[in-house]
Amino acid sequence: MRRTKLRIHADRSALAPGQRHVAMLYPFWGKNLEIAGEPDTGRFNEYTSHGRELFELTSLAEADVTVLAGEWIAGGGTPQAYNYCELSRKMGKPLIIFFNSDSDEEIPIDGAIIFRTSAYRSRRRSNEFGLPAWPEDFVGVYHSGNLPIRSKNIKPVVGYCGYGTIHPFIQANVVYNILAKIPLVSNLTIRKGASSSMGFRSTILRFLARSSEVQTNFLLRKRFWNGAVVNGAFDLKRAQQSRAEYINNMFDSDYIVCARGAGNFSFRFYEVLCSGRIPLFIDTDCLLPFDQWINWRDYCLWVDKTDIAHIAERLAAFHKSLSSVAFEELQYSIRHLWLDWLSPMGFFSQIHRYLT
Repeated sequence: MRRTKLRIHADRSALAPGQRHVAMLYPFWGKNLEIAGEPDTGRFNEYTSHGRELFELTSLAEADVTVLAGEWIAGGGTPQAYNYCELSRKMGKPLIIFFNSDSDEEIPIDGAIIFRTSAYRSRRRSNEFGLPAWPEDFVGVYHSGNLPIRSKNIKPVVGYCGYGTIHPFIQANVVYNILAKIPLVSNLTIRKGASSSMGFRSTILRFLARSSEVQTNFLLRKRFWNGAVVNGAFDLKRAQQSRAEYINNMFDSDYIVCARGAGNFSFRFYEVLCSGRIPLFIDTDCLLPFDQWINWRDYCLWVDKTDIAHIAERLAAFHKSLSSVAFEELQYSIRHLWLDWLSPMGFFSQIHRYLT
């Protein structure tokens, strides 16, 4: 953590009408409205309380870096955003932009430091960096801050709770595995099937389910959020029940399948990391946070999208390679990685690395 505060500047006039401000500004402008009982409520509480230890909000002239007050809006940004970006450029200030979106569109602001959730690593621009998704702290909220450690069993237990199916296991999986080896076709195939129950995730689940080398712990849903989302709003009672099942599935598994959704990133990936579970991470050319400093393969079982036909074999071999002690130590390491680098407080305590 830095010994001196980073001086930042942001301007509310850069917000479009009705637009919410970015999380980086919560210690100064307060949190955006949260609805009690909805998933992930309270995830920014620690950062909101302690973020002033990291940053100081100053005038534009005194700032070390400027921050676009609202997230970049998919489809080309807003006039307010462009005006502030231009002002920052004229003042010779580094500019930070956040883009939390499924979109992988290019942001046409040269020289800005862009943190984004969805992008392709092979096509990243030199000023684009991975942004973690921020779940609530599963260990802090549901286990009083004490990480439940799983002991190693002979077979790895691989979990998944969510939208998908494992039946029928059809020859389309073989076809997909061939198409996945062709980069352009592969990306189109994954995009098209990402939100379908017969899509990319389901193909992965089927390969795992038919293997005798792994033990599956799948809780499959036929609808998004198990039907708890009605007309864009949460049915809180059903959402809370589904949430409890999701969390239990997480902590009752050794490994969790993490694969992209509509955007080229996995929100689940960060939930798994915060829970100290081992991600079974399917790489679809993802741009991950702090990849200059974090060797991500040290913290997950990394499987390329072209190798999903062998995912069960890879998992069994990886699990077998870990001693009982190493298996438990990896869980602790993953949890500390999330706390130190990927939680809101962790992320913002490390953001200065992009300015030095």
